Amino acid sequence: MDISTVNFYTMKLIILLSSFLAISSLSGQQVLTVSTWGESGGNYGNIRYYDDASALNKKQTVMLAYADITGSPFWDDSWNEARLVLSTGVLIKVKKAKLNLYTQQVHFLDDNNTDMICQNNNIQKLIFLKNTDTTQVLAVFEVHPDVLKSSADVAFYKALNKGNFRLVELEKALIKDSDYNPLLGKKEKSFYTKKYYALASNEAISSLSSLNHENIFAVIKSNSDVDNWLYQNKNKLKKEADVISFLNFYNKQSIK
Repeated sequence: MDISTVNFYTMKLIILLSSFLAISSLSGQQVLTVSTWGESGGNYGNIRYYDDASALNKKQTVMLAYADITGSPFWDDSWNEARLVLSTGVLIKVKKAKLNLYTQQVHFLDDNNTDMICQNNNIQKLIFLKNTDTTQVLAVFEVHPDVLKSSADVAFYKALNKGNFRLVELEKALIKDSDYNPLLGKKEKSFYTKKYYALASNEAISSLSSLNHENIFAVIKSNSDVDNWLYQNKNKLKKEADVISFLNFYNKQSIK
């Protein structure tokens, strides 16, 4: 066998090995699919398969670290039916979902009751339905940039009213250490929550350090009708209910 024949077979072997490795690499990943739920003519889907490296979903692993922390990181400990509105416009129905306020991620149960995490960079809105009556909305969360971070992280803001200008609430679960417990031989950790407010309009989000007249009107415009309404209703814009009531009035005006 001459040298040209050896080189031919060597190259052929290299090509076969490269092809095998490429196929093995691909077969090790499960591609996420969004299959139709069954409605005719609707843009609906249901998450069926998951991949650790997928851009949308990954297996939930952080729960293992919660065993030593008292309290809960979830907005609601119950599994609620939910709707996910994706950036593509697709509406996904999820039978059992939770919102993790510590990681700012959506947990859901798959067909095997495995706890999964949905990457929130593809989600625009999260809608929870009431377990007792799924025709009723329990809460609506909008996805916006996290105003508490300078990075590109996003977070879930609970919408407190409808309309062009919305008061939204960012609730975060944090971890605190208690004093040293000599019986346990360690400091105990526990979850607690803090709430932050912001004003949302379309995709814009403006942080509010506190609820008051000055902060609200740093974001939106005023006029004599607005001032009269606030005066007549003795509304100081210092409470959540006051701001919601005002925005419901404001959104009906032709103020831009």
